[in-house]
Amino acid sequence: MQIFFYYFTMQNTPWLQYFTFKRRKGMNFVVLIVCYFIKNIIK
Repeated sequence: MQIFFYYFTMQNTPWLQYFTFKRRKGMNFVVLIVCYFIKNIIK
């Protein structure tokens, strides 16, 4: 879980931008929700 925290804190916007550019379907929305949930659980 600490690895996820470090990854999300260090590369938050580039990771989201990469996923949004990579998959322009409904996966980017799922990734956003998962990221939001993980950030809320950690905080």
